[in-house]
Amino acid sequence: MKKKDVWISLVIIAVSVSALYFYTRRTGYIRLDAGRADATLDLRGSLLSKTSVRSGPQPEAVHARIHRPRHLRLSINQGKDRYFLLSQGPWGDLARIKVKNNRTTALRIGPPLMIQPKIQKKNSGVEIQFDIVGQAGEHYERFVRKNKGYIVGASVRIIDERGNVLEKGKFQYG
Repeated sequence: MKKKDVWISLVIIAVSVSALYFYTRRTGYIRLDAGRADATLDLRGSLLSKTSVRSGPQPEAVHARIHRPRHLRLSINQGKDRYFLLSQGPWGDLARIKVKNNRTTALRIGPPLMIQPKIQKKNSGVEIQFDIVGQAGEHYERFVRKNKGYIVGASVRIIDERGNVLEKGKFQYG
């Protein structure tokens, strides 16, 4: 009787391990559409794995499960200049990327980028900040690299409803 119990236990363990193995081997695909930009999305993985997905015409294979982003890098060519943007969150619609087995999940990210102003009254003045937001609601850092340096001192114009410039100036970082 003991031998029979051992064999039954071994069969149950083998079936469980096989099911777990095939469940973790399920594969889905992610296609990044970043418009005219090149994008690389780094996904949070397990302790020993790292998954990166690049934009392009072909989807990239990933494990079929819910993924969470770690970093998103954009590279945009404009004339002879190349601009680089980095996102580390908040992620908007990218916070939970659900990839199903044998299915392609399409993600529209990056350009056209939207500049969202944040205005606060401080003492006798006004503080104006901005966020750079992509199509999926992902927020990019304010420090944009151009070629090998950073763009500093973005400018701002405040206009009225007729288009007259009321005030103009440059952002000060810090």
